[in-house]
Amino acid sequence: MKFAVLFLATLFAVALSTGPAVRAQDEVMVLEDEALAPLERPPVTFPHERHAEIIDCTRCHHDYDRYGANLGGDGQKCSTCHAADAQDGPMPLKRAFHLQCKSCHERLNSREGMQLPVMCGQCHKP
Repeated sequence: MKFAVLFLATLFAVALSTGPAVRAQDEVMVLEDEALAPLERPPVTFPHERHAEIIDCTRCHHDYDRYGANLGGDGQKCSTCHAADAQDGPMPLKRAFHLQCKSCHERLNSREGMQLPVMCGQCHKP
């Protein structure tokens, strides 16, 4: 019995000390990828934590198999799969950013009457 209690206490302590580090995300990120340099507009400050609270991670961090099933993306950077000038692969990086963000915001604005940014200067602020 003592061993079981000690084992569970140790397991709990390890979970507490490593769990947050494994799940830790930046609260706010600056979306600035070297693949798009030089930038035409200022980089976007993205409230990642706020989005992660309401959107499933695989919505943005996606990886599709040959059947179109979303397998998730393990938190990789967009440029891991999307090149600045996509000739052979998925859509170009800049288009992927814009399509992902704007389409979601436009949908929520329309359906929910929200006022989320969709114009260039609303996201790309100096």
